[in-house]
Amino acid sequence: MTELSKIEQQYRFTLPRTYRSFVEHGYFAHPSETFLWVHEAEWLPPSEMLQDGGFWGNPKPGLVAFAFSGRRDLWAWQTQCISNLSEPTIVFCPRDDWEGEWFAPSFLGWLYRVCLEYGSSLWYDEPKTRMDLSRWAAVLQEHGAQEWANVVRSVACRKIVAVESGAHGYVERSLINKSEVDDRITAAFGPHFIGGSYIWDWHGEPPAG
Repeated sequence: MTELSKIEQQYRFTLPRTYRSFVEHGYFAHPSETFLWVHEAEWLPPSEMLQDGGFWGNPKPGLVAFAFSGRRDLWAWQTQCISNLSEPTIVFCPRDDWEGEWFAPSFLGWLYRVCLEYGSSLWYDEPKTRMDLSRWAAVLQEHGAQEWANVVRSVACRKIVAVESGAHGYVERSLINKSEVDDRITAAFGPHFIGGSYIWDWHGEPPAG
């Protein structure tokens, strides 16, 4: 039995077809030419996914993490909440807070949102940012998300906008503003995915009674 099959058996859910396709394409194999880097998402090895779903603390049932940020915040499927795209809904679970958020209704939708948020605040130099967005757009297209691929590809070709932010003259550079990101995510996923709070740890729930 493969490790992916063990994950499905242990947590009683079916891994999204696109996630399995990423495995087959070698996107998680590091180091390799096929490895797919995604901003703020280190892929969680299956061996760790099999250990309490990759979680710490007292997570709610159904959570299975597949990636983590540099701060060790987790991206996870909530396997008990199947979206209208017939996949486990994806939630963001911060390490320093019991309250996270509903993030995307599918694995490809998660990548699409990460792309847009990446473009809304330039973390790296301009050539790398455009190259990353173009690669992700190609992945979205390859997996059938043509409309989302077109949006990400168009963002990668935009002029950089610099806006002064805050009292200290900080300049925010971006290819897409945050309000447009929210509008596009709302249009693609529904309003619940913008500011939709999700308590991922039982300690965050108010006492009964």
